[in-house]
Amino acid sequence: MSCRNVASRLNAYLDGELSARDREQVEQHLGECGRCREALERLRAVADALTQLPTPPAVPEGFANRVLARVPLRAEPQPVVVQLWRSFPLARRVAAAAALVLGIGLGALMARDVTRASPKTSSAADPNAVYRLDFLSDAPEGSLVDAYLALASGANGGGE
Repeated sequence: MSCRNVASRLNAYLDGELSARDREQVEQHLGECGRCREALERLRAVADALTQLPTPPAVPEGFANRVLARVPLRAEPQPVVVQLWRSFPLARRVAAAAALVLGIGLGALMARDVTRASPKTSSAADPNAVYRLDFLSDAPEGSLVDAYLALASGANGGGE
């Protein structure tokens, strides 16, 4: 029997709860293993110390019932449903709905303008006109903006 198995059975051994076969195996191991004998002696010392403690005072009769009577009965918790939309006044709800509709409408108009401005073929359309980069045309020569315009206009060998 291994030390781990014996260590897990030492309390039952001290209390006399092991079967005859298990008790014999534990005793055989204890005869061979000093560490397990030391662990058994420590458990015996703890058990002896516990028996020397004074007896606890008696619990008054009806104590448990008095404590339980003071505890409020716990009901099943009810889920709290917060209807945030209804917590705002009607005027604010109408204003929020109008802002939402206006935002969706503006977004659709802006998307339509972008799709209309996209080039049909990338080689035939002028990127400066398509992407409205003409405001960058007065950039100094050799600047980063000038290099970007050169790349966007296909001056780099076919726009590749």
